Amino acid sequence: MILPSLITKVGGALIDKIFPNQADKDKAQLALLQMQHSGELQSLANELEISKQQSSITAIEAQQEGFFKSGARPALLWATGLIFVIPGLMPYISWLLLLCGVHTPELPIISSDIYTTALFGLLGLSGMRSYDKSRGLK
Repeated sequence: MILPSLITKVGGALIDKIFPNQADKDKAQLALLQMQHSGELQSLANELEISKQQSSITAIEAQQEGFFKSGARPALLWATGLIFVIPGLMPYISWLLLLCGVHTPELPIISSDIYTTALFGLLGLSGMRSYDKSRGLK
């Protein structure tokens, strides 16, 4: 394949620049050749290819339009928002169900510690992205 040989060439060029001593260069070249021979470079090349493909899929998903604007970050924001809203509404929902004759069991209390951290982290990321967009950065 082309990619492992390209990695070997680039690695060789980097070794020449990083190591001024010839003995160190030889050791690094030997390690690079051993990696190539053992197949490690091929596995690294495969991982790089998978990462590239995942990035292209993520870019395509980000362009989708929809109510949740497609993706993990908006879905997590919606979920954490609902976790904060539902406990406040549950007494009223239980009361309405009792008026209709439906008896509900005691509902569990949702701990919001973990979700608060996630929500504020995502809101911070969203705020920074909005700031970047207002400055015209990509």
